[in-house]
Amino acid sequence: MAAESVVRQLRNILAQLYPSVADATRVGQDAAIRIERVALTGSALNMWDALLREAIHSQQLSALLTVVYEEYPTHPELGVAIITYEESVQHQEPLAEGAVNVITCATVMSQTLGTPPVLQQQGLAWLQPFLNIEQVEQLTHCLVEFAKGTPDSKRLRETAERVAELEKRFMVHKPAPPIGEALRGRVLLCSVGFRPLPVILSTLMIQPTKLYLLHSSDSRPHAEAVRDDAALQVIQHLAIKDIHLREMSLTDAPQNYSLLQKIINENPGKEFVVDISGGVKVMGTSLAAAAFWQRIPVVYQLGEEVAGTIKPFSEQLIQVENPFAYFGSAELRSISELFGHAEYDAALAVCRNLTDTTGDPGTLGTLQILTEFIHIYRDWDAFVHSQPTDDATRKLATRLGKVAQHMQRLRLNFVESAQVGRNLDFLAQIERSWQPGQRNQVDPYRLVDIFASAQRRAATGKYDDAVARLYRCLEMSASLCLLNECQLGDTKTPVFDYFVHRFGSLDMLHAEFAKLARYPMPTARLGLQDQMILLGLSGQASHKTIAGIYRGMERANLLEMRNRSILAHGTVAVEQAAYAQFEKQSAAIISHVLGDKPQLAEMLQQATHPRLTIAL
Repeated sequence: MAAESVVRQLRNILAQLYPSVADATRVGQDAAIRIERVALTGSALNMWDALLREAIHSQQLSALLTVVYEEYPTHPELGVAIITYEESVQHQEPLAEGAVNVITCATVMSQTLGTPPVLQQQGLAWLQPFLNIEQVEQLTHCLVEFAKGTPDSKRLRETAERVAELEKRFMVHKPAPPIGEALRGRVLLCSVGFRPLPVILSTLMIQPTKLYLLHSSDSRPHAEAVRDDAALQVIQHLAIKDIHLREMSLTDAPQNYSLLQKIINENPGKEFVVDISGGVKVMGTSLAAAAFWQRIPVVYQLGEEVAGTIKPFSEQLIQVENPFAYFGSAELRSISELFGHAEYDAALAVCRNLTDTTGDPGTLGTLQILTEFIHIYRDWDAFVHSQPTDDATRKLATRLGKVAQHMQRLRLNFVESAQVGRNLDFLAQIERSWQPGQRNQVDPYRLVDIFASAQRRAATGKYDDAVARLYRCLEMSASLCLLNECQLGDTKTPVFDYFVHRFGSLDMLHAEFAKLARYPMPTARLGLQDQMILLGLSGQASHKTIAGIYRGMERANLLEMRNRSILAHGTVAVEQAAYAQFEKQSAAIISHVLGDKPQLAEMLQQATHPRLTIAL
């Protein structure tokens, strides 16, 4: 006989579904129950209590439930009650010889009515063609255990383990893939703990071409169990040779990062996906962090959990959104560092890549302004402000002013606004002094600009490049003095009237020049040495000081050092100490050209590029 609790459960449900005498009579007659034996009076509950007990007495309860199920095949509570009834019948003693056996509900449903209600309710109707009657009963029994209000955790684990083989065999037939098609067929990396089943299910969902089982020293036997499980044999293009076991650390995240990098290097050109469902937390955490940095998709297996046990066939792989990709955290830090090292082209390349991949609208809007901001400083560092054609690109002050307005309006604080203002003042001076068609423009702001550019190169260890720029500063310093204060005209085709007037004749000038230089004075294309000798002959105190500093650089072999440097077609790299001396003497000369040291310091501050903050 069915348990009293089952009878009460069925009575309550049927009283709701068939509250009238007419409905109860019809259902009873359809089930071949002798209605004349039943007192169909009183409340619906009393009426159905009597009808159910007559059905049990006459062994027609299965027939009654079959009729009811035909009319309400998707009723969730009815389906559970029917399976519960079937469970109670299975645990009864065998009937006496000659008695009519009760047909189990699972058998009735699968043979006569199709899919059992519990499978329908759980979205598992697709399993019906693959299961025999015994497997249907086994699975429905398991699902009923999970549907109970106060589950027994131990019993749940045992029933779930009994259907694990069904999951492994039939997961590949699931009509709606539990993961996006874009991730299927990749190289799969799984962290492995002490339960092989989740790893096996993830592998069946992904259908990888190669599988890496990342285990701890203690979980290696479970990784081996995954590798050897027959369920993986159904995956095409995944042979036993394509399954690799690698040990992860439980404490050393950098080591796990290196492990992931090594696996990537072993598979050039391949696409990856990382599953962090298995293993202890530190394994999943370090693996996810490494994968996020490498822009590898990360998935995690979720399922409906009851009392600490995942309900069979409820598992699905959820892709964990990468915060580095969404907000561009890693790239933003890289942009900041590259900008600080004057690697403007590299910073722009990262901006372009991030613009194409970020999912955060706020970051995307900031990137558009940031890209133009960096482009302006990149052009400034390349001296685009002095290109010989009148093009909008060279108007750096105009361009920077527009970007600064956007930044202020949108309250973007990725750079110090005060320094941008100083840069605007400096670039405005250069923009105003530009002359069309003039290929060799010489003025104090361009002189300081080149000196600041040399300092930026030195700050990143590029001492050869920095000295080459300082050498140009020396040339420009001498030219500024001769052009502005000695009316030389042009160093290519100089006019020596100032010096002829000073020495009385051109021949006397040639004689004085040869005495100091120990070579004849050129009449065209004056080099740095020629200009410094002329400064020494000009009779002006500041010129004499500049020429003296230059001769001191010669005596200290600083100029010889420059001539031997790689960028001067030599073979000896410039060292930091030598650069520091060259910069110090160059700054002294520039200070005299400008008039005093404070003016150089002020202009250098205006020419200094700002620093980007990390949090953009």
